[in-house]
Parts: sequence; C-alpha cells; structure tokens
Amino acid sequence: MATPTPNAFLEDPLLMAFDALPANKLLQQEQVSLLLECTTRWLEDRRSQGAPPPYVQLGERMIRYAVGPLREWLRQTIDTAPTSPTQHRAQREANVLGFDEPILRGGRRKKLPARSFASFMASASNHDEWLFALRAPHGRPVDFLADLELESSEDDGYEWLTLEQYGQRLTTALGREQAAHSATDLSSTLEGRLLQPADRERM
Repeated sequence: MATPTPNAFLEDPLLMAFDALPANKLLQQEQVSLLLECTTRWLEDRRSQGAPPPYVQLGERMIRYAVGPLREWLRQTIDTAPTSPTQHRAQREANVLGFDEPILRGGRRKKLPARSFASFMASASNHDEWLFALRAPHGRPVDFLADLELESSEDDGYEWLTLEQYGQRLTTALGREQAAHSATDLSSTLEGRLLQPADRERM
C-alpha cells in the first residue's frame, strides 16, 4: 500500500481522488493541470526546460504523467513549500526548484462544492457547478473524479458545468449516441439487403 501523501489531508475531493489512484496510472496533461491548479502552458514550459513534474513521452505528441512519480514529486514539493511570508520571500529570491510560488496556492481553480458526485447530485441547485470530463466522441459528461479511473482519449474535454448545463449536455450526448446507433443499425440492414440478391444467385 502506498504511503499517504500530504494531499490526503487537504480534504480536496480532486486531490483525494488523485491520492487513491494506482501508481502506474497515466494521466493526460489536462487532467494534471486541473489536479495541480496550474495551466497546461505551465506544464509545457516545464517540459521544455527539462524541469519537473516528471512525465512520460509515448510519442512525438503523446505526453502522459504517471501517478506514482507525480505523487512523489508533489509530496516533496509540499514538504519544501514555504509556510510563512518570510520563507516565501526567501524561496522566491533563491528561485528554489524554479518555482515563484508553491504549486498548491489555492484560488487558481474552483473548489468542488461537495465531497462526491453523488452528494453533489443530491444537494446541488441548478447553478452549482461540478467538474466533468466530456467523453469523446459524443461529449457525454462524466464525473471528473470517476473519469480519472477510466481510460481517457486525446479527444476528451474537461469543463465546469452547472447542474442545469449537465442535464442539457447529457440529453444532447444521449441523443447523439442514439443517432449513431441508429445509423449503424441502418447501415447493417442496408448492407444485408444488398447482399441478398448475390446470395440468391449463388443458390
């Protein structure tokens, strides 16, 4: 069992979900950006500088972050983060690890209003927001915390949606999925009918 990281004590649902992932799980850049409260541009800049966080390059444009090394790096970063304005100034002046300020400085992303998607659905108003993955190819919105455990696609998107927007996006996605299934069924039916005359000639 992995040693709990400091993330587990921050009581942030996103970080707690990250803490529970298997060490060999590979995350996309967009997922890491949301978890670490940083921009994808910041991650790109760090890679170009050969600086952490650690990543894996699986192809020319396929970048992934393994949870285990990322979690260890984050643990070390939190352990060495300044805890007072004086320490913060000293770190800024020394440019420790190349950071101008701690990674987990708060206020850089929205905070989930509930501890789980189920509790959000049970208590949210129409204007409360939750973080969703928009699963390709039809854009079905899926709870981001649950999506972390799934196999992701380069075409997936990530967005904060209100409860009302979630209902609308889900309805739209289900309609697209149904239309795609119907088109597939129709294509199979037509293909079968086109083959029938040839089949009869062989008989």
